[in-house]
Amino acid sequence: MSYLPYISADRQTVLGHYGVAQTSGAIAATPTALDPHASVRWAPANVNAFFVLLRLRVGFGVISAITTAVRTAYQASIARQFTVDYVTGSTAINLATTAKSNAMRSQTMNNSLMGALGPRITTTGAMSGHTNTLDAAPFAITSWQNLVSTTSTGTAVALQAGSGGNMQTLYERGGDGFHPVVLGQNEGIAVQLVHTGWASGTVSLQCEWTWAEVLAL
Repeated sequence: MSYLPYISADRQTVLGHYGVAQTSGAIAATPTALDPHASVRWAPANVNAFFVLLRLRVGFGVISAITTAVRTAYQASIARQFTVDYVTGSTAINLATTAKSNAMRSQTMNNSLMGALGPRITTTGAMSGHTNTLDAAPFAITSWQNLVSTTSTGTAVALQAGSGGNMQTLYERGGDGFHPVVLGQNEGIAVQLVHTGWASGTVSLQCEWTWAEVLAL
């Protein structure tokens, strides 16, 4: 079916489906728990348009060796009253440089309403400069085993440059009967590091967003 059934089909117009993938810069050692490392902010000119999150995946790659074992987890929270974006320490994808940029089918889909301010990802650390209020609890969380494995005697075995964690699905919309995450005007999503980070080495975050933009009539 061509519509997203979170409201009746005759009251909804799907403007398009979109997907982007991003890689951060080198996230420095000792990041702080709950540092925001990726985000989206929904603020289209048309207040009757909505952002429907379909899937969010995250992964990491080791840039320089990590020698101290640490647990790594990311969570996603909805941001309310999101009136100012993460303007410091982040890079946004510009979805307006090319017509139909990142649309899943250019012949039938519109340009993304996000324009030049697409999904963001950190450059080297926590993103900042924003104005928003995060929900009291995340709506999704995922984790990897320790970044560093240990031998039977407890000796740490470093994760060398070029290694890393597999991409994991942080969130995915279910089938019929599951209500997707739907963002209205000045709402968004923040992807945060859950635990205090690695004490040595640097990593890069990979983040994949897949979403639909809809017009509720």
